[in-house]
Amino acid sequence: MTFPFAARTNAPNTRAASMEPLEVLLSTHNPQVDKLLGGGFPCKGFVELLTTGERRGEISLLIHALAHVKRVVWILPPQGFTPYAPAFEAAGIDLSRQLFVVPASPEEAFRCAEAAVTSGEADAVVAWLAPLARDEDRRAVSRLALACASRNVVLFGIRPASLACLPLTADLRVQLLPPVHKGDEKILSRIRTLRRRTFINASASAEIPPFCASC
Repeated sequence: MTFPFAARTNAPNTRAASMEPLEVLLSTHNPQVDKLLGGGFPCKGFVELLTTGERRGEISLLIHALAHVKRVVWILPPQGFTPYAPAFEAAGIDLSRQLFVVPASPEEAFRCAEAAVTSGEADAVVAWLAPLARDEDRRAVSRLALACASRNVVLFGIRPASLACLPLTADLRVQLLPPVHKGDEKILSRIRTLRRRTFINASASAEIPPFCASC
């Protein structure tokens, strides 16, 4: 599989370090966002996206990275978002390799996401995951993190911003901040990131133009 990627390593410039595998990252095609993410999204692991629900900024954030992933499973929310085929195609998404699923309940959404991650038939999974009861939610998220840990698939779990106070279980948390007006220009979203096992919270903002009116 070929990705337009940034390869990164934090190792010293030594012969031994040069033999370490480089981390492959999926570019968002937005230099501000890629810089904040350390080069782009990982191509495997669990990425948590926290949104306000006011705009579908998560699609703008993901769409170009997903254009370079062959097989994507979308676990859609019950309402509020319908994939707009012309916009997906314009962004380079191959619709013949996308699977769209509308689960009947929040519990089923978690089960569908886990099944997609462990199936071996997806390179990326995008799942809108509504909160469950506290203990049940914690167990479900832990199961997803464990499922992602040993597989070459990236899961983008889209969740409400109200969960930002919870401990980080995912490898990377990306929080979309409320949109702002920039003068007379169109509304822009901003993001901040937090990585597991990393003390520093990268709280700088990156501007994300809207993807399209239907997204």
